[in-house]
Amino acid sequence: MITKSKKTMRKVFLLISFLMLVSGVAFVAYAAGHPEASFPWSNWATYVAYGVYIIVMIAFFVLGIRKQDTLFDRSGMR
Repeated sequence: MITKSKKTMRKVFLLISFLMLVSGVAFVAYAAGHPEASFPWSNWATYVAYGVYIIVMIAFFVLGIRKQDTLFDRSGMR
């Protein structure tokens, strides 16, 4: 059974993932218009940061849309 607080958590996860998507798109739009801007570290570190950002965004989206209540029930029994 999904309680009100769990529904709220799902909404929070969806909101965070949506905000991450919007900020990611805004970043890409800015970066495309300003190719002279760069980070002070190596490309490898930048790609790792991008990968972690995308993985977290997808994880929050999945946690927000999933119908099952397994996030809060670790026993595996339903």
